[in-house]
Amino acid sequence: MPSPPPFRPQLLKWIGNKQRFAHEIISYFPARYGRYIEPFLGSGGVLGTLAPAEALAGDALGPLMEIWQGLQQDPAALVAGYAARWERYHAGDPR
Repeated sequence: MPSPPPFRPQLLKWIGNKQRFAHEIISYFPARYGRYIEPFLGSGGVLGTLAPAEALAGDALGPLMEIWQGLQQDPAALVAGYAARWERYHAGDPR
């Protein structure tokens, strides 16, 4: 069995995060499969580690899905929003 790929950096931290167990979880997958379906996306630890050619992912928490949809639809806007928030935080602005 080939060595697993290195962990990818996470977009966000999430309670119940499976990043630490992603390689073990993936080791139980069949060698060949079609579309990967992730019903409990959270921070995307398994999805990001697996990096399948085709995937469908979801989560019950709407605001979390808005972050992922924003990343999919307009990654530059999401990066700019986080950068602006980071700058405000370091300037002492609690917003």
